[in-house]
Amino acid sequence: MRNRQSIRIGTLILTLALGTIAFSPGEAAGNQPGDVVKQGWLTFLEVLAGDQTKFQLAVRQLEQAAATVPTDAHNLFTLGRAYFYDAVAHNNLSSAEKAERTFARILELNPKHDALAFHGSVLTILSQGKDPEKFRKGIEEMNRMVQQDPNNLNGRFSRSLTALGLPPQARPGMGNYDPVEDLEFASHAFEGIESHYAPHAEVGSKTFVGEAYLLRRDVGKAQAAFKAALAVPLPSEAGAKAGRMLLQDLIQKRLNGSDQSFNELLGQAGLSSCNTCHLRISERIQSSLTGATAAGPATKNLDPSRAPADTDGELRVEIIGLKSTEGLIRVALFDSEKAFLHSPVKAGIVPIEQSRGHWQVKGLLPGTYALAVYHDRNSNGNLDSNMLGIPLEPYGFSNNARGVLGPPSFGEACFQVAGPNTRIEVRLQ
Repeated sequence: MRNRQSIRIGTLILTLALGTIAFSPGEAAGNQPGDVVKQGWLTFLEVLAGDQTKFQLAVRQLEQAAATVPTDAHNLFTLGRAYFYDAVAHNNLSSAEKAERTFARILELNPKHDALAFHGSVLTILSQGKDPEKFRKGIEEMNRMVQQDPNNLNGRFSRSLTALGLPPQARPGMGNYDPVEDLEFASHAFEGIESHYAPHAEVGSKTFVGEAYLLRRDVGKAQAAFKAALAVPLPSEAGAKAGRMLLQDLIQKRLNGSDQSFNELLGQAGLSSCNTCHLRISERIQSSLTGATAAGPATKNLDPSRAPADTDGELRVEIIGLKSTEGLIRVALFDSEKAFLHSPVKAGIVPIEQSRGHWQVKGLLPGTYALAVYHDRNSNGNLDSNMLGIPLEPYGFSNNARGVLGPPSFGEACFQVAGPNTRIEVRLQ
């Protein structure tokens, strides 16, 4: 009989820390207030399953529930994670600030709450590489959560996935921490566990184990972890099965040697690490994902120490013409007419700094590319348009190309990358 080190499954559905730990709706306080809490929770689960169109509704419902029952820690925890989801998935600092305040409020109500792990993680985001004291406090809080309760998956996942998400130059700030142990712990905990809410928990945890081994430059163990993730049986429910197949495609690309991390591949598919455990593909969700079938760049032998060849190109993009600093900028790079506006080879989210955006891509093969950019002012992941399909948010293309009755062609927007210093400017209109 497996011990699982006393990990509680019961009414708690243990999933990736950047996803959710769902509570039984019966635990909500009161009847009518409980209905409000339950509805927000259920809507947020749809967001985690991949339906990006439900995010704003989920936040409204959770905020309404917080106003109705302001001391309900269950609802506040879900609300904080919804803000956190937006911060992680869309690089939205405003949502990160809301998440920090919400988790801080929970800790006022209960200093031993799991929110401590999330609060620590969000502090590292808010430090922005400019506030070392805030960064150190975030790391300390995540470490304290695990020290207080070594079996707590929220603590272990928050700490390990925060480490995986840090840029290489920031990782020394976590000391000698190695995320492999935390992720192996979670991977073993999820083995054989089937959950309606989190049908891919075992797959996700094993995949992130592979990513952690790549940080060690242990390619053999990374490959073994990715293969173990691919070997987990498919779920029987149709939407979950379709979601698993999409995840398997991304894992296979990583196994085949994609230079993009699993998180980057998720982002290219319109997803984030928060969606990994819960993904279900329905017609609605398929339409809300951006580039879910996008092919990654040409793959090579899996070797994290591979240095870019001398012929690899580097692209620097300056984005100008922004009329406001709200929201964020979304960028997609295409390498052919066939792929244009459908299957980017690279995609990214760019913060706005002093009414400008800067995007840099390294390791591009020399060739012809085209860039599409838009200002996602409301951070909903879509280029909003009116009833006639005319964009309501500023957008632009490389060469500052503009179509007459639609987007420009690839030929009108294309440019050459032929070395380490390709620089272009895109004006949003």
